[in-house]
Amino acid sequence: MISFQNTASRIIASLFILAKSIAAQTVEPRKLIGTINEESSWSPDGKTIAFDSIRSGKLNICPWRIDTCELKRITTTEANDFTPEWSPAGKEIAFVSDRTGHNEIFIIDLNGGMPRQVTKNKLGRDSSALVARWSANYLLLGAR
Repeated sequence: MISFQNTASRIIASLFILAKSIAAQTVEPRKLIGTINEESSWSPDGKTIAFDSIRSGKLNICPWRIDTCELKRITTTEANDFTPEWSPAGKEIAFVSDRTGHNEIFIIDLNGGMPRQVTKNKLGRDSSALVARWSANYLLLGAR
């Protein structure tokens, strides 16, 4: 005859060992893309991350679709394009670029086309901290 108390003790001991084993398997945070990428932004649907990459020698904007591992470079100039920021609808990405000789904000449509400049730094002020953020309906410009 099997003792209920003995069986219950074994089950509890097994659960304790299992719980301790699971707790020991902590996941350390790590950078998803790699160490050569500085800024990133998740798409509104959470399926794609846009990041700036220096793989080509200059910073370019690259969206990477996580579920399919599709990676494409959407800016390809000799300028530095960085700090991508998704539009709320997920159809455009705003980014900072030095393609005019100093930092300006551009927007690129993900369906194709050339980036369009949305700021003009006519005063020659330092624009190294220029940043773009979207609200529900507007592109917000600011400094870090």
